[in-house]
Amino acid sequence: MDLQKTKKPFDKKKWRNERYNKKFQKQQFEDRRNKAIMRDYFKLKKKSIPNDSPNNQNGPNQSEQSSQPIKRLNAYQQAQQEFEKRKQDALARREGKLPRGEKKLRKQ
Repeated sequence: MDLQKTKKPFDKKKWRNERYNKKFQKQQFEDRRNKAIMRDYFKLKKKSIPNDSPNNQNGPNQSEQSSQPIKRLNAYQQAQQEFEKRKQDALARREGKLPRGEKKLRKQ
């Protein structure tokens, strides 16, 4: 019979403190905010670390790679970069450096 859960007695003083005390509410807000900041920090940290393959774990450039974070481009920047590449390829074709159709830019 001792295994049955007994209902905890209601603590009115604690409830009032949680409900109306601004100091307690501020403390709860700061705790939630700090947890969110830490969660975002670790999320960004996890994204910035590249996935190391088992072959390259102890490579000579290991310290250099870890010191420089990987920059990822957003969709607009990628489109801008691709536009510049196409523009340069078109100029190169006009000058006769690249024959037409040598380099395929679209993925099929």
